Parts: sequence; C-alpha cells; structure tokens
Amino acid sequence: MFIIKKVVLSSIAALVSLIIIFLVGYVSINGVPYKKTQAAKQIKTYLITKKNYTEDEIYNIKGSVSKSSTCRYGAEVTFKDEIGYPYEYGVCNDGEIHQQGYTSTTPKHLDDN
Repeated sequence: MFIIKKVVLSSIAALVSLIIIFLVGYVSINGVPYKKTQAAKQIKTYLITKKNYTEDEIYNIKGSVSKSSTCRYGAEVTFKDEIGYPYEYGVCNDGEIHQQGYTSTTPKHLDDN
C-alpha cells in the first residue's frame, strides 16, 4: 500500500513538473496573452489620441511579443488604406510607444519618433 502511494505521488509530481516546464516555455516564446491584449489597447489609444487617427482608419490591431528586452510587448497594426502591410509598434519599458517597423515599400503611416 505504501509503495503504491509513493508511485502515485511520484507520478503526480512528474506530471506537475512537466506542466510547469511547458507553461514556462510557452510564455517565454509566445508571451503572456493578457499583456499582449493590454499592449494592443495602449497602442490603439496612442494612435487615436496622440497620432490623431480615427477608428475608421484602423483595420486591425493584434497584440504581439518580440525578443526585445526594452519593448517586449506591442501590436501589429494594419491600416485600412494599406491592408496587407502591417506596422509594428512596441510598448517599451519606459512606458513610451514606438513604431518599430513596417512592411510596405511605400509606407503611408511612418511615425516621426
């Protein structure tokens, strides 16, 4: 009886360890979903209040994560007049939002910062 309990507890401990390893790996690669959502909201607010875009000009905003240690979370923004050419924005550690990249060869929405 004691051996069975020991085997069951060892199995549970191994399973819990594997789950923790999986979750840590997933978050390190894909980021924390809540933080990606928050970054997308911050960037939408930034575009509307600071850059004077209207909601009608923005086609899509999708939270993202990067390998950068200074701007880990951000969003991929697609504007209605450039569908298929997303822009990348990052919410940096200092709280500032910066445009970090674009895919268009003739970008219409470059930030001056």
